[in-house]
Amino acid sequence: MSIGKRDLSEFEVFLPQQSEIGGMRAEKFSALEVAELRSELLHSGLDARGTAEVMQSFLAGHGYGVSVEAARAAAFTVEGSGCSLEVMQRELNRIAMVQ
Repeated sequence: MSIGKRDLSEFEVFLPQQSEIGGMRAEKFSALEVAELRSELLHSGLDARGTAEVMQSFLAGHGYGVSVEAARAAAFTVEGSGCSLEVMQRELNRIAMVQ
């Protein structure tokens, strides 16, 4: 399922893009990217381990690394939230490490 640009504004309400200026945290991934990842995960039927692997692949595709343990912890947190976009955005930003 692909989300068009017209649908993006709906997700931006939940996932504001912030800058590092003024002490605010910068989001590493766009709302559209996170929404597409969420859609993929919801349709895949994966368990937490599989979700962690998909999250690791997503991060690697964006030039970030992540430990297996951090990815699994994030996957459990995301699953516990009902796959909330806001939680997924927060967890991806939290575990992404620059390589």
